[in-house]
Amino acid sequence: MTGNFSAKNSKFFLNYGLEMQVGYVPRMSDMKKTAFHLGLVAVLMGIFLVGCDDYENGPKISFHTKRSRAVNTWKAEYAYRDNVDATAWYKDWKLDIRDDGRILISDLDDRDSVVEQNGFWDFVNNETEIRFLYSVPAVNPDRKNVTILRLMEKQLWYRDVTDTATWEFHLIPADSSN
Repeated sequence: MTGNFSAKNSKFFLNYGLEMQVGYVPRMSDMKKTAFHLGLVAVLMGIFLVGCDDYENGPKISFHTKRSRAVNTWKAEYAYRDNVDATAWYKDWKLDIRDDGRILISDLDDRDSVVEQNGFWDFVNNETEIRFLYSVPAVNPDRKNVTILRLMEKQLWYRDVTDTATWEFHLIPADSSN
């Protein structure tokens, strides 16, 4: 009689009014686990997406730290002074942001001689701004905060508001061609 077993005639199926279906029938505990996991993923994605939207122009999501994205030698792709294109003034300008917290700004003067400004940098105001502290040669003011508009591996955009003008810089890695 062992070969004649039928699930439809078993006491378990008859007592609970269950019908036999072809294939896997998920148990209630499996469905609860799946619902829990989907809910957890949705909550984590919501937190992650809200947490990564720090800058006006993005990115929304990045798998690199802000510091690793900022560290680079940058050149001006575009520069604007009060919304007027001033990129030509910055054609030889470079900003070297280093992982050890130092910066080196270099440019050519009117006689095509290299002029350098040394200093330090760090994030401030919940990493929405970068503070530049200039050391050698001494300048006045010796520090400034710039507002980060976009920070990606190959783009750094920031706004610098001074007493006389609002500057916006769109920087790209110095080793890229524009």
